[in-house]
Amino acid sequence: MRRKNIWLKKVLAVSVCAAMAFQPAVTFAEDFPEESVQEATGEVDEETEIGDAAVKEPEVTEEPAEELPEEPAEDTEIPDVVEELPENEDTQVEALEPDTAAEGDVDDEDDPFSDGETPDGEEKQGTCGKGVNWTLKDGILTISGNGEMDDFYVVADFFTGEITEENLPGWNDYKDEITEVYVEDGVTYIGTEAFMNCSNLKKAVVGNTVKTIERDAFSDDPLLTDLALGNSLEKIGEEVFWGAGLTKLVLPASIKELDGSSLSGLRSLQSFEMEENSIYSVRDGILYKDNGKTLLSFPGGRVGEYRIPEDVTSIAEKAFAYTSLTKVTIPGTVKKMGAYLFLCAEKITTLIFEKGIKEIPDGCCYRDSVLEKVVIPEGVTSIGNGAFVRCPALKEIMLPSTVAKIDDSFDSTTKIKSAGGGFYTIEDGTYISSVKVNVRAKECYAKAFEVLNLVNKERKKRGLKALTMDKSLLETAMMRGFENVLYYSHTRPCGKDCYTANSKMYGENIAAGTTTASAVMNMWMNSEGHKANILGEDYQSIGIGCVCYNGYYYWVQCFSYDGADKATSSSYKDKTNDRKIVVSKDKEYYRASLNVSATSLKKGQTATATVLWDGMPMKNTGVVMKSSNTSVCTVKGGKITAVGAGTATIKMYFAGYENGASTRKITVTDPSVARLTFNPNGGTVTTKTKNVKVKAKAGTLPSPSRKGYTFTGWYTAKSGGTKVTAETKISKSQTLYAHWTKTTVSKAVISKLTNTAGQKLNVSVNTIKGVRGYQFIYAEKSDFSGYKKVNSAKTSVTLSNLKKNKTYYVKVRGFKKDSAGNYVYGTYSTVKKITVRK
Repeated sequence: MRRKNIWLKKVLAVSVCAAMAFQPAVTFAEDFPEESVQEATGEVDEETEIGDAAVKEPEVTEEPAEELPEEPAEDTEIPDVVEELPENEDTQVEALEPDTAAEGDVDDEDDPFSDGETPDGEEKQGTCGKGVNWTLKDGILTISGNGEMDDFYVVADFFTGEITEENLPGWNDYKDEITEVYVEDGVTYIGTEAFMNCSNLKKAVVGNTVKTIERDAFSDDPLLTDLALGNSLEKIGEEVFWGAGLTKLVLPASIKELDGSSLSGLRSLQSFEMEENSIYSVRDGILYKDNGKTLLSFPGGRVGEYRIPEDVTSIAEKAFAYTSLTKVTIPGTVKKMGAYLFLCAEKITTLIFEKGIKEIPDGCCYRDSVLEKVVIPEGVTSIGNGAFVRCPALKEIMLPSTVAKIDDSFDSTTKIKSAGGGFYTIEDGTYISSVKVNVRAKECYAKAFEVLNLVNKERKKRGLKALTMDKSLLETAMMRGFENVLYYSHTRPCGKDCYTANSKMYGENIAAGTTTASAVMNMWMNSEGHKANILGEDYQSIGIGCVCYNGYYYWVQCFSYDGADKATSSSYKDKTNDRKIVVSKDKEYYRASLNVSATSLKKGQTATATVLWDGMPMKNTGVVMKSSNTSVCTVKGGKITAVGAGTATIKMYFAGYENGASTRKITVTDPSVARLTFNPNGGTVTTKTKNVKVKAKAGTLPSPSRKGYTFTGWYTAKSGGTKVTAETKISKSQTLYAHWTKTTVSKAVISKLTNTAGQKLNVSVNTIKGVRGYQFIYAEKSDFSGYKKVNSAKTSVTLSNLKKNKTYYVKVRGFKKDSAGNYVYGTYSTVKKITVRK
């Protein structure tokens, strides 16, 4: 039987103390509630992963957030997604047999959900919807009548597993008897889980009036190989045929609504068949939509290697889920991929993404047990949540330098290599797209053990057992103090909750600002959430951190139910320490910026470059700083030195995250050097600046260009001003502006047109000032069709190879070149004609 399990996370309680006007510190507390959390089938396993913290007000129960499911037991098939709670209902779980009512409690004739039980071998019957009936005889289940079948379900309390509501089909107790199902004409709707888990069902016929088959209607029917769908069917819900034994699925042309998950889980399927309609089509037995641009569903029973066609631009969610291919190549033409693309594709060993792919979706290869090789090309920027989780054979993977985001995408056993760096693991093995920021602060162990004494004094007052300082929790608490310097929260700077820092930790208190152990304990004991942690009856061990950064104190308590590896105060001395803190590249956590004391310097002057974190100056962070032009200025150890006139950019970043660099532009001037800046004033110029010694000649100046214009020189003003040439002596730094005149050519005038011996024409034109040449056009027709031309720098040309007794038409125009090198032509002359007689 396929089980529809619900995976639960540990439930966290968050207590936030009220703001105290007289106390500058801010404090939080976070721990687990004392009551146990259970699934429908029992208590949560202690090894369940801790999920994100959820705020929990007193006496209010909140639903836990969704997360990727934990790996189920060997005989359990995972669901595609955690099922959402229906509105105003609790979570659906697998159908359970209802309690048998006491004899005489309900009259069968009045019970609309009567199972219609009769002696063995006789017909069983009942209702399964308004106006819809069922009969079962000799293994044949017949649904008849007019209207919609009911939906069938079981609703259970999320925490206790107690069934609160259910609607089971009347044939529920006889599922194993059913070998054939016939839904007759008149029935329009087949409800959820209607024929689910019919282990001996071999044949099903759906009538021509059925428009919708809802979720899981024929799910987990492994012997179902003979299926006929009616010609009015429009919608197929999620996983309707999951686990069925079909090798071919014939879909009617009436289908209007389905997606990749509608037909997933058909592990024996070899092909789809369908008459094309305006939405869907079948090519080579594979189901497509959008005229073949979206691959919707691949037959689960096909084996071997497969390359997705180049004309496919989109792949639907779960399109290859539960398939049997061993190698798949996805071309760069694919621009969009749905989630859980290769979910439980348990035979795939190699997956190749080609260049052009930008994002790998959530759950892409979730639980692909033999996947060994994945090729991810340059250009991919993000890898989705759980994309390669539960892939035990995937030992390592190389990520391109373009990947900037991964989100719990890999198992901790998969070794990640990155061409661009910037991926680090945290204590639970999770890889984070991150940087390492060095924090130098004082670890105050004496104050930490002072807090321990005060904690146990409070516990003793109430008859509670003393807590023992644990070595690993002490180390974690100190490290969490350093983390709070960068990001003050129960969420770590890496973006994960505080419990990922140590698997032993089940509660945390934090505070900041106050300087003494007694003051911080007073704050915590006046906050119910913090106090509840300090006085937790089941806690046995504790770790306490006190970190002083720039005179500001950060306090942390980590609580555990486990016994302690005892830490003694005599073994620890206060010390200044450097710790490298993993910080997510997400802008919520990464808050580095660059400040410089001056952006304009004279040659020989210096300035200070300072790293700011959320606006707070920080030293010894391990940051990288470099200058874009060391001939202008250099930077070392936070000191900027002006070397020569010009501009340079100071770039600050952490290793592995140069794309997130913070920059500042530095301008350096040299009193002995004048800087000429060239403004093309509507044109373009390749040389932007030039340095000239003061009182020296300007020398060679750049030549700008502008289409349709002639450059007339460089001037000291945008309009007017003094012209500057190569011989001009420069006294100061200044901007020079290009001046232009529009390139024009006067109209040409033919001064002479004569016929000479040898069937030739002599053509002369008056001189046009400033032109590069003249274009002579001649033709036998007055409209100049079939014309010929001669370009000449001279004002006279001889036209040869003409025809005797033919009349020729002639016109001329001048031409110039503009500053961009383009030809500019003048107006043609008046047309003249002449007949060749000689």
